[in-house]
Amino acid sequence: TKEAVERHRKSLKKRQSSDKGDGSDAETSMSEEDFLLQDEICKSRLTSIKREEEQYLRERDRYELEKGRLIREMKRLRDEDGSRFNNFQILHHRYALLNLLGKGGFSEVYKVYSFFSYIFLFKRRL
Repeated sequence: TKEAVERHRKSLKKRQSSDKGDGSDAETSMSEEDFLLQDEICKSRLTSIKREEEQYLRERDRYELEKGRLIREMKRLRDEDGSRFNNFQILHHRYALLNLLGKGGFSEVYKVYSFFSYIFLFKRRL
């Protein structure tokens, strides 16, 4: 994990500073190249972990947006089923109500088909 890699890196830096201060023999202490190599390994691990975290965050945000869209669609379908105009009525022998597009406080907006002009329109019903 990220914390484990950071702890390992800190312990390496502590060992490096203590080895420089002790002046101990070369056999027991790590060489400067070994420290740099271990430090680079830790940096690359942290970079890959950070990249994975960013990917997971982007994926989570995408799922949150999709969840919001699905909730809105479910609400629209519930409103359409509960509407008094939900059975594809014909209005004024001219328009066929197809589906509910949205619902406000006082009115509903439907997609309609006009029998006279043969086009799809939007119609507000109070």
